[in-house]
Amino acid sequence: MASTAVLTSRAEYDARTEAGERLEFDDGQVIEMPNNDSLHDGIKARLLGELHRQLPEEVVAGNEMAFELVKDRVRIPDIAVCITPRPELAGVRFQGAPELAVEIVSPSESAYDLHAKIQLYLENGAQAVWVVWPDTRQVDIHQAGKPTRHLDTSDTIEGEAPVPSFKLRLAKLFRQA
Repeated sequence: MASTAVLTSRAEYDARTEAGERLEFDDGQVIEMPNNDSLHDGIKARLLGELHRQLPEEVVAGNEMAFELVKDRVRIPDIAVCITPRPELAGVRFQGAPELAVEIVSPSESAYDLHAKIQLYLENGAQAVWVVWPDTRQVDIHQAGKPTRHLDTSDTIEGEAPVPSFKLRLAKLFRQA
């Protein structure tokens, strides 16, 4: 028996997010964000700290920022890096994809959903998507039109678009994982 998805209006989605719920949105379907664990949050804090430390002050690097990639498709990457200045307006989500989106994989995340999210970012302006795998201590780097690169704790993220000045040994990122 086929299941029927329950669609939500954009107004209801907006009201729920304004009330503090962490939700993504995809053409009427609400996507609930998983609760993070200390491993996920520790990796996110270390990576975001390094980005803030190394990138120029005018570059915005933040966590849990909402992006309306296209009409009625809202995603919230674990970390977003915006090179191009964007207006920060109350009640308005960032438009388009960040130049760099970082997704830290949660155990509950399906491969299908993760792949779709990567493609959505890249098709809507992201220069790169980094996928961090806490359990295997690896990072996959996705760029439009290029093969995916797989890095592990013996590697360094260095010279990567759109943040070519950024450098991080993955052993440091995963030091407590």
